[in-house]
Amino acid sequence: MARNRIRSFAIVVFAGLAVAITHAAEPAPMGEVITVVDGEGKEIKLTGVKFTLGVRRLAWLGEVAAPADEEKKGPWGFEIREPDSTTFQKGVVTLIPLPSIEGVQYDYSKLTAAITVKGLKEPVVGSTKYKGFCFLGLEGDVGGVKAKLTGGEFSKAKTGPRTGFKSVAFPGAKPLPPRSDNAATWTVRVEGLPATDPPHTVRNLKAIYQLAPGVEFLVDVLSLRKGDPISLGGAKPASFKKLEVLAVDPNKKSLVVELDGERTAIVPTGEHDKKPATLLGFLGEVESGWKLFPLHTVASLELGK
Repeated sequence: MARNRIRSFAIVVFAGLAVAITHAAEPAPMGEVITVVDGEGKEIKLTGVKFTLGVRRLAWLGEVAAPADEEKKGPWGFEIREPDSTTFQKGVVTLIPLPSIEGVQYDYSKLTAAITVKGLKEPVVGSTKYKGFCFLGLEGDVGGVKAKLTGGEFSKAKTGPRTGFKSVAFPGAKPLPPRSDNAATWTVRVEGLPATDPPHTVRNLKAIYQLAPGVEFLVDVLSLRKGDPISLGGAKPASFKKLEVLAVDPNKKSLVVELDGERTAIVPTGEHDKKPATLLGFLGEVESGWKLFPLHTVASLELGK
């Protein structure tokens, strides 16, 4: 069934996503010496490194009551767009924990990036077709001189140095965080892609809400306009097998869906600790970290067999 999009409500949703899906607003530090190969093939040793582009807080992992500021805000992740994952400018993103990345290799002719992750046999491939995604901005010292380097965007100037670096290697990468045991598998179909395209497969799917910029939390239930909340699995088994998004109602501020063939409405706003929150979309575990599906990209969710 074709999806009925309502522009006025979509603007509200996208405004929240613009905060949720963002690049580093503050530098992410890294203590080790890293090796960068610049656009001319020259090897550069960079110290005192900070990431200024391409990374975002994994804010749902933050601990509000933690004593350290970094723990409150959550760890950092590299934000990438995998090839053909979506047609939206603000689309489906893969979030790879920054400490687990061993290196990034750019292929500017193919507009791709290969991200090597500790413990994975094959690199994760990202696309640089969408400006800012799979890009890395680095700041650091080179022999006592401050340097700024960017990967993912390659200068086409006929003279002068190339601006995009070819690769970067990070020493001391750590294995990925452990995955959830016995978590349910879900297939997520994305709006705007042909039905013949393979869906995204994730585990331990959760709804992700935003309380304020940089403050996010996950839940495994969704509130209905009428009736009891439905479960995505977790503490309780999933209470449905398939959810198909049909329309967005701007007046009632609800998401019209079919749950196992029955039409109903989901409320995309709620409360957390008596504070208002907005449903941003869905987040699921993948081999390299997490996939984030902004609400406007989701066509359907189906429980795996």
